[in-house]
Amino acid sequence: MVPPDPSPVRRIRVCTYGGEGLCGQGGGAKTLAALRFLTPPDAGIEPSGCSCLARCDQGVAVQIEAGSVVGNVNGAREAAKLLKGLGVTAIDARLVSAFAAAARGDELMADDRPTDALN
Repeated sequence: MVPPDPSPVRRIRVCTYGGEGLCGQGGGAKTLAALRFLTPPDAGIEPSGCSCLARCDQGVAVQIEAGSVVGNVNGAREAAKLLKGLGVTAIDARLVSAFAAAARGDELMADDRPTDALN
């Protein structure tokens, strides 16, 4: 018996380069990191960075598959909502909170506030 073909990988492209909006100023990289962190390995979804999606006025832009572009995917909570909309059900709310807390800690460390970051 031949095993069934694996499900095709769905690609999610996150604007991380260029443009004048939040994407190229670090917001796209944070959203991409959140998507990579929250996407279960067996979900069949592959988040990657891309150049400007020409939605600079709509927060972080994400292209789903080869078509629609979703705006305002600004961080872990919105990334989780996007994944749930794509049918990913195995996203633990504690992971979303942990990712957001780690991102805030990184921001505080960058501001030379290590005590606040640890708290």
